[in-house]
Amino acid sequence: EGFRRAGLSHIMAVSGANIAFILFPLLWLLRRMGLNRRRASIIAFPVMILYVFATGMEASIVRAAIMAGIMLTGMILWRKPDIYCSLAASALMILLYNSYMLFDLGFILSYTATLSLAVLYKPIFSKLPERLPKSIRDTLAGTLAAQAGVIPVIAYNFNTFSPVSFLSNILVVPLTGTLTLLGLIAAITGHFAFP
Repeated sequence: EGFRRAGLSHIMAVSGANIAFILFPLLWLLRRMGLNRRRASIIAFPVMILYVFATGMEASIVRAAIMAGIMLTGMILWRKPDIYCSLAASALMILLYNSYMLFDLGFILSYTATLSLAVLYKPIFSKLPERLPKSIRDTLAGTLAAQAGVIPVIAYNFNTFSPVSFLSNILVVPLTGTLTLLGLIAAITGHFAFP
């Protein structure tokens, strides 16, 4: 109830953001190890598939995985990915498999958040004061863009609006990424160093 009132209900669910929290650090690490983009993408692809199955294949995860899969395939084939094409392709694939997903709230929230990020992130980022560090501008722009998309959907479906959701998301979302990555590392290393 506290999470809901603070506008942080999405933190309690496995979301498409978790794919990004896993893939981007993995790709960065592989590139630091000397692999080119193509080889790093080839290694990251099965890790992403494994994560999708481990999380129960929810709509937001499947959407993110298809989009990430298109992005990784583009890197493997030396092509530049396009977020709108990736978003449309993932929606078509999911709806061809199960057209009732169109009415699933998780599906709707996932796509509105991603689309509003794609459309609004750069304009919001450019309007923020340049004296702010880039990491803070990134977090602010991303949070404001995603919230702008999901707030109308949440207000319509739950008849609620949390005025503190912007602030709480700015503070919590970066921490969530760190915790997701640490959780994955702990889950993997726990099998080899159980004590």
